[in-house]
Amino acid sequence: MEDFGPELEDATVKKGFAERMKQIVRDYGGVRPFARELGYSVSAVQNWTNEIATPNVQRLRMIARLAGVRLEWLVTGEGERYDPRALPDDPRAATALFRPPLLSQVVFPPERQLPTIQAPELPYWPEVSSWSLMQRSVDPHSVALLAVPGEEMEPTLEIGDLVLVDTSDESQRSGIWCALDPDGHPCLLRLRWVPGEERPRFSQDKLGELDVQDAETAAGSLCGRVVTVWREEAI
Repeated sequence: MEDFGPELEDATVKKGFAERMKQIVRDYGGVRPFARELGYSVSAVQNWTNEIATPNVQRLRMIARLAGVRLEWLVTGEGERYDPRALPDDPRAATALFRPPLLSQVVFPPERQLPTIQAPELPYWPEVSSWSLMQRSVDPHSVALLAVPGEEMEPTLEIGDLVLVDTSDESQRSGIWCALDPDGHPCLLRLRWVPGEERPRFSQDKLGELDVQDAETAAGSLCGRVVTVWREEAI
């Protein structure tokens, strides 16, 4: 089955394809990380999930490869979803969905010396695909959820967003990290590491309402790196 163009022009098939794309994007952790890993814009992925546009054959193959699904299932919904060649040794891991714990429920080892985490309740509780995390070298047992609580957070995020934090990440990769202010309230800082320096630097122009001194303290109390962000209307 090589020419999928005519297949996706049919309105019913196009609608089914959009629903399968939504399923893939949700299982991957959201539209932003999926678009980033695929190498296309968020708007392009949203066009596919909203029946506005359909990808060409080359892009369909890229989507199937990234999601570990069969190309025929992606286009038509027929047959098995997962490509056995893309699955881990235990095929059950590919379809395992779970609800990560709240960040406030995570027990950190004594050497982390973090205060008790004062975090808000979640507006909703998404399920996460174990396989999509493993594809990104993230241990499913080390992730936790945090709701963006206020304007003091990294300003590319909005109140109501949920972030998935890898609490065991010690990679010192630049990006958005979860930290704790002196009172144990989570904050999200855009950090970068400089070779030879013990502590990361934070972007002072991206602090929102967070006090600079508190941000300096928080940069030394890291809970983990943000893996992905959920925004309900983005899918």
